[in-house]
This record gives sequence, structure tokens and C-alpha cells, in this order.
Amino acid sequence: MILRLNQFIFNTIIKRSHFPIVQDAAQEQAKLNVLRIATGLIVMTRLLLNTYATYYYFEPVTWFAGISLPPQFLVSLGLLLLVFLFTIGWMTPLVTFLLLLTYNGVDQYLGTGTLGSNVLTSMLLLFFLVNAGARYSVDAYLLGKGNPWIARLYALLGFPSRRQLTVYYFLAFCAYGVLSLGALTFHLKDPYWFQGLTVGVMLTNSYLSRFYEVFRALEYNAPQAYLVFSKVSVLLQSIFQGLMLPMMFTRIGKWFVVGWGAAFFIISI
Repeated sequence: MILRLNQFIFNTIIKRSHFPIVQDAAQEQAKLNVLRIATGLIVMTRLLLNTYATYYYFEPVTWFAGISLPPQFLVSLGLLLLVFLFTIGWMTPLVTFLLLLTYNGVDQYLGTGTLGSNVLTSMLLLFFLVNAGARYSVDAYLLGKGNPWIARLYALLGFPSRRQLTVYYFLAFCAYGVLSLGALTFHLKDPYWFQGLTVGVMLTNSYLSRFYEVFRALEYNAPQAYLVFSKVSVLLQSIFQGLMLPMMFTRIGKWFVVGWGAAFFIISI
């Protein structure tokens, strides 16, 4: 049934769009594992900062042998360990599944949840479905040594074909599109966003942007140009978030989504 559903999505939707189609499943697995490592490093950087902050922000509790630590610190430390194992690729399918169950919950518990947390959950689901972890990882080494436990772990889902990979990519993209559309509905209730001021204010804010001095200088020396830049950025971001999915059915729309999406990712980092 799953294979029939994959075939239906591929033939009736993906082939009629300009969504990229995977040509080589083995090569794509290599890319996915590089992406797994990059994602893990980014998330670890965020969690290291969060874990450090929880140690000082929350009230400590005495545990055993007189050791006093905030429970939030221990929870964040546990999540950091899971992300570390995900990054190095040890028992990756199991660790990815555990991250799917816990990451958003821990973020809500610590009060650090963002749209990025939900996007990460979509990515983790993709990594889980495609069995990312069999390359450039501890698992790859153990598989090469014939470890039966690791082999059985990867055999549970197996490795998808190029058509299945394309469908999984498309579904992950749809999830991101829906999340972005949901975010836009919140933005449109914000008068700053509606007036096109959000990007300009965000970039000059010392709390949100480490390069705030550069943008403050731009705003001071060319206020009208900076205002236009902010309004155009908000407009294009609104188009990106609101029309991401339908734009993939036109060639120009596809390149706008790819280009603006890449720029948005780089600026966010």
C-alpha cells in the first residue's frame, strides 16, 4: 500500500511539477549523510548554548551525594548527548527516532521552542525514513565489520529507491511549506510585518543580530534606501512563505524558492 501511495504521489503530483527528481539513490545517500552531520553540528551548537544557560538560569535541586543541579540542565544535557550520537552516526535509526520523540518536548519544557524546532522535526523524520546514518558514521564502520545488531537496525526500514527518495523529499518540502504558511499567518497579525518594518528592525537589534552596527550605519546614512530594503525583504519573504508549494509548479517559481530559500537559510545561520 505504501509503495502504491508513493507511486501515486510521484506520478500525479511530482512529475507534473518542477520538483527535482533523484537520479542516483546511492549518491543521494552520501549527500543525506553529509546533511545529517551538518544538521547535527548546527543543532549541537544551539544546544551547547542552551545547556550552558540552563545551568545558571534555573534553580538547582539536590540529587545525591550533595550534588545540586537544575533538572532542566540534566534534561538539556541528555538531549545534547542524543544529538551528538546522531551527528557521529551511532545506532542512528534508533537515536533519530528518540530525537523525534523528545526534541520538541524538551524545547517546550525549557521555553526555547521556535519555528526552527518544528522544521528540525520534519528533517529528523526524513532522516529516519531514508535510514541516514549508513555513510560517514560509526554505523558505517560497524556495518563494514559485519556487526549483526547494526545490520538488523538498518534492515527494519531498508534503503529507499530513487523514486521513494524523491517522494520523501517532496513530503518533507510540503511539511516545511505548511509550517511556513502557518508562520506567515502569525506575521500578518503583526503591524510591523504588515508595514514592512520587521526585517529592518530585526537587523538593527543588538539582541537578534550580531552585525547590528553595520545595519544601524546603513539605516543612519541611507534611511530611505534601508526602508525600501526592509519592505522588499518582507514582501519577498511573505511570497516565499505563502506560495512556496504552488510556485514549484512553474520553472521561475522553482528557482525563486530555491534561491530565496538558500538566502534565508544562510542569513538565519
